[in-house]
Amino acid sequence: MKLTETQKCLLISGDIDALTMYLLMEKKKEYKKEHFKMHPDLFTNDECELNFRFKKEDLLVVCEALRIPESNSCRNGTKFSGIEGSLINYITLRDYL
Repeated sequence: MKLTETQKCLLISGDIDALTMYLLMEKKKEYKKEHFKMHPDLFTNDECELNFRFKKEDLLVVCEALRIPESNSCRNGTKFSGIEGSLINYITLRDYL
């Protein structure tokens, strides 16, 4: 399994565990994208509620209400969409919500 720089950073930092990363990688194979991306469309309604604690249709509304920017970048130059960053944060925080 080849990891992107973003995935390596997440694993090294401990922000996401290996099992969750594996499951997301499997989901990626189904989506057939060249790069690892997260978007609510990749998940069923039940998976969204389980992983992110929000209904699928509410995820974009929450990002808009919180004024999450369209795109972001890390200090190392990795670029990601606002919804992708939000979903990763929701996974990281799901056990505390």
